[in-house]
Amino acid sequence: MTSDLEKASAILDKAIETEQEGLRVYEEAAAKVKDPGAKEIFEMLARAERGHIKMIEEVKAADMAVWSTHDWKGNFKEEITQEIEKIGRLVVPEVGDDKVDATALEAIDIGIKLEKDAIEFYTNAREQISEVGAGNFFGMLISTERTHLFFLEMKRDSMVYGT
Repeated sequence: MTSDLEKASAILDKAIETEQEGLRVYEEAAAKVKDPGAKEIFEMLARAERGHIKMIEEVKAADMAVWSTHDWKGNFKEEITQEIEKIGRLVVPEVGDDKVDATALEAIDIGIKLEKDAIEFYTNAREQISEVGAGNFFGMLISTERTHLFFLEMKRDSMVYGT
């Protein structure tokens, strides 16, 4: 029988792979996209993915038996609030006659799919673990992925509908 900590370790390995894939896609999208607003969003999301990878690796390297008392560095709520404010400023549409950049839309659609996949992955991971600290950690990752999804959808709407 597999323990919660063994399940969590395997899930964290998969989480690192998932975040690395997201990082690769966001970096490629930032390099290819022409829309400056979309480029800035993808660069910010790539930085966030790097942060997720680092955090997951740190948790995995730590004594996993102490997850429920893990001393998180920084103030997660404040960091998310700052991220929301920064992204919110980026998605405010600019007035102009610019046509929608199909490359940007394609990249945003890929990002939306990746964020939805990540939310599903972390939700399933949280449901498989009964250890409170691990569940809270996955919950935190779900929240950040939902924030990314929300603002990608807002950026897409602003590009398509000018709203």
